[in-house]
Amino acid sequence: MINDRGSIKWTTMMLPEHAELLRELWNEDNKIKKPLLDPQEMELMEQHLQTAYLDKLRTEFTIYSPSALQTVTGTITKLEQQTKQIHIKKEDGTRLPLPLQLIVNITIKK
Repeated sequence: MINDRGSIKWTTMMLPEHAELLRELWNEDNKIKKPLLDPQEMELMEQHLQTAYLDKLRTEFTIYSPSALQTVTGTITKLEQQTKQIHIKKEDGTRLPLPLQLIVNITIKK
């Protein structure tokens, strides 16, 4: 039986610049696009945001980053209209500023 090493056997024939370019292309393929929100979803998110802030409710935020969607759970401590940020106190006690344009979904936890 032939023991094939796949693409590993070809890396010795590549220049380091070419290998780096391939890594960058593979990383580019793994990026995700930011989901588009319709006006109704944005309205609902704004209502959840106001309710969570006024009632100091535990909330889960889904945040967009190019590599993946992340979730952060905590309570909103501050809303900044000028900078369009919210400040979250996470469950472990750390505080996190969060730009509003990165939020994809808001869920109020019970």
